[in-house]
Amino acid sequence: MLRNYLLTALRNIWKNKTYSFLNIFGLAVGVTCAGLIFLWVEAEWNYDPFPKKEYIYNVRTNQTYNGVIRTFGSSPGPLAAAMQADIPGVVSTCRTRDRKMLFSLEDKNMYEAGIYADPTLFGMFSMSFLEGSAATSSRDLNSVALSETMARQFFGSVSGVVGRTIRVANKENFTVSSVYRDFPLNSTIRPDYVIPFASFEKDNQWLQYWGANGLSTFVELAPSANPARINLQLKDFIRQKSEQKAGAQPLLIAMKDWRLRDEFVDGKQSGGRIQYVRLFTYIACIILLIACINFMNLSTARSEKRAREVGVRKVLGAERGRLISQFIGESVLLSTLSVALGVLLIGLVLPAFNLLVKEQLSLGIGQPLHILSPGGDRPRLRTCGGQLPRALSFRFQPGTRA
Repeated sequence: MLRNYLLTALRNIWKNKTYSFLNIFGLAVGVTCAGLIFLWVEAEWNYDPFPKKEYIYNVRTNQTYNGVIRTFGSSPGPLAAAMQADIPGVVSTCRTRDRKMLFSLEDKNMYEAGIYADPTLFGMFSMSFLEGSAATSSRDLNSVALSETMARQFFGSVSGVVGRTIRVANKENFTVSSVYRDFPLNSTIRPDYVIPFASFEKDNQWLQYWGANGLSTFVELAPSANPARINLQLKDFIRQKSEQKAGAQPLLIAMKDWRLRDEFVDGKQSGGRIQYVRLFTYIACIILLIACINFMNLSTARSEKRAREVGVRKVLGAERGRLISQFIGESVLLSTLSVALGVLLIGLVLPAFNLLVKEQLSLGIGQPLHILSPGGDRPRLRTCGGQLPRALSFRFQPGTRA
């Protein structure tokens, strides 16, 4: 019976090529457009895929100028240690300072974007090492941990790199202490190198002052900690600690908001990329809905031409249920062909789409959720292989003095 239904459906598709093409291709285009948008939306939601994502926060500071509250991504040097000592629920803190510097090795000279960072960075972001370890990465002030890609660029390999020297900023020779795996492309922080923060601290006395904001501070909270309560404690934290009564007010921003909710008005989060994510989600749903309505309209219009076939089959004894099953089966076959064609079109268009949105999305056809719905699961993470510009993605406003 099923074989008969299938042969009949294929015969009708072949007999009405124009109708079948319009029906299949129309729905396939809708699936393609919606699928590409859902892949992008999914990638935005899954940004910063770190194991401790739920517990890591970045410290921003609110500062008032001429009655207007502005939010900065910089914080004072003593804040990290004071928070860990005085605020319950703070497991660890990490200070970073981004810096793009010239690295030289023999005839190779390249500018690389990296950070000075406290040793807690490695555990906070769950970094894995190809050579060396977190313990060796901060052993000496003149040591540097290299990303996998940077190590290959300068040394041609990630093995046998620890212990070798590389010149930094045409001033000093640094010893390679470790080689860590590249951060995923869909992460906010993606340094090419990490130098111990103590190396930066020894030459910058301004880090001792509460009124000098020039660092990025990261905080890891305990699972039982209440971020809202800690933000209340932080409101006058700097003013109480500073002899000059500096007016900056710290606040914690969750890692899940670094990408999507990074806009502030009067010291409060007011949106960001999340607005575009929601907008394009609605657009994708509307596109898919219109494609389905168009598919149903064409099928309905076609049904009038098959009235004679239905009459003949009823005369020959066909039951109502079997006729319904046949027509539903034909619609399912057409929609299946449309989805298959749509997936094929997504695969063909995806490289160009990646260039447009500046991402590295993958179709993930073997993923169960992707089979059930376009863009239903997390895209596979790809590490940098020298194909895209690698730079520290934080774009906080420059530090100011409160």
